Amino acid sequence: MTHATHATHATRPSRQSAFTLIEMMTVLLIIAVLSTFAYPSYRQAKLKSARAEGRAALMRLMQQQERYYTGHHRYRHFAAGDGEDDGSGSNGDDALFHRFSGANDAASAYRLEARACESDVSDASEASDCLLLRAVPANGLADPACDILTLDSAGRQGASGGEACR
Repeated sequence: MTHATHATHATRPSRQSAFTLIEMMTVLLIIAVLSTFAYPSYRQAKLKSARAEGRAALMRLMQQQERYYTGHHRYRHFAAGDGEDDGSGSNGDDALFHRFSGANDAASAYRLEARACESDVSDASEASDCLLLRAVPANGLADPACDILTLDSAGRQGASGGEACR
C-alpha cells in the first residue's frame, strides 16, 4: 500500500513557482531605464543642496565677521584649513569663525576662507575695509558649474563657474 501511494505522487506533476529568464530580463531592463534617467537628476539635486549649504555658510560667516568688525574695527581673515577650530576656544579670535560649511569638517561640502579684497592690500591677517569670503569645494565635491562660491563685504555674491551657477 505504501508502494501505491508513492506511485500517485510520482505521476502528479509538480509545479514550482519561479521567475522565467524573460521576466527577470524585463525587470532588469526597467531598472536600467529608470536609473539612466534618475541618477542625473539625483546628482543635480545633490549639487544644488551642496551649493545651498555653501551659500548659507558664507552668509553665516559674513555675520560672524560683521560682529567681529563691530568690536575690532577690522575684519579677520584666514585661509581654508588654517588654524582649524577644535572647539576648545583656545584659538582666541579664530575660534569665533566657522571654517567649514557643515556640522563638522568631515561632512562638509565646502571649506571656508576669508581674505582681504584685492583692492585692500593691508596686513596679511586683518582686512580693514573690504572682505572676500570664499567657499572652496571639499571632501570630493566636484561642481564644475560653480566651483568656488564667493561673497564680499559689499554683498556681492559670485562663483568661479560664472553665470551657469544658479
